[in-house]
Amino acid sequence: MTTAANREPMGPLSGITVLDLCSYLAGPYGCTLLADLGADVIKIESPQGDMLRQFPSSLDGESRFFLGTNRGKRALALDLKQKDGLAVLHRMVERAAVLVENFRPSVPARLGIDYPRLKKINPRLVYAGLTGYGDKGPLSDKGGFDQVLQCLSGMAVFQGGGADKPQLVLGSVLDYFTSALLAYGVAAALFHRERSGQGQYLSLSLLRSALTPGRPFRLGRQRGTRRRARFRHRRADRHPSDQRRRALYLGALEPFLGGAVRADRPAGTGAGSALRLDAQPRPACR
Repeated sequence: MTTAANREPMGPLSGITVLDLCSYLAGPYGCTLLADLGADVIKIESPQGDMLRQFPSSLDGESRFFLGTNRGKRALALDLKQKDGLAVLHRMVERAAVLVENFRPSVPARLGIDYPRLKKINPRLVYAGLTGYGDKGPLSDKGGFDQVLQCLSGMAVFQGGGADKPQLVLGSVLDYFTSALLAYGVAAALFHRERSGQGQYLSLSLLRSALTPGRPFRLGRQRGTRRRARFRHRRADRHPSDQRRRALYLGALEPFLGGAVRADRPAGTGAGSALRLDAQPRPACR
C-alpha cells in the first residue's frame, strides 16, 4: 500500500478518487488498473480483512499475491455493519468519483451501500457492481469464482480434450479479464459523466466474462455446424452440454467451505472419483 504523501498526481485519472470495497482478485485488480492510470484508490476492508491476505506467501505476516494485486492504493478498515462505519463511508462517497464492490447482489442494500441510496448522496457517482452471475437470475445470489465459471461456461471443455478431458486455464484468466473490463467500463463511465454530469451504475459479472471467449463456438453450434479445433492434438469439438461424460470441479476457496470435501479415486480404476464428506469440516486456510 502507499500513502497520500508519496503519491504524485499523474496519469489520465489524476484527481479521481475510487473507493474499492472488493475482495479476492477480479475487483481489486480492476481498481489497481485504475490506480495505474493515476486514480487515488482507497481500499476499504472489513475488520477481518480481504481473504486474499491469507494466500500462502514466503513473507511473514504478508501475502505477496495480496500486495501485488493491491499495489498503489491507500487502505482503510471499516465495519459497515456498524452505524459509525457506515457513516464514515457515506461521507467518503460525497467526494468520491467511483465506488466498486463485488458483494452478492442482495448484500449492498442490506448494508445500506446500494446504488439507489448512494446516488442520493452523490448523483455524479459511478458505481460498479461486480458479481459472479449477474444482478438477476436463479444463480444471482451465489458467489462466483474463476475456476467454477470456467467449468460452468464450457471454457474448461474448449481448453481441454473435449467433454471427457476438461482442462482449466491456469492463472485466473477470467478474473484478470474481468478486471480489464471493469477498468474499461469505469473509464468510459467517467468520460460520459464529463459530458452529461451524471453518474451511473455498471453491472459486471464473471459469467459474462466467461461466456465471451467461447462465443464463436457457441454461435457455430446454434447454426447447426460442428467444427473441430485442434491444438497440440487436443480435441475441443464437443459441446459443454454433451451428457455422455462429466467431470466435477470442487473448490474450497473460503474457510467456511474448507476441508469438508475430499475426492478419492477408486482403487484399480483409471477414471471417476468417489466423493467423501468428512464429519467435521476443517478450515482450508490457516
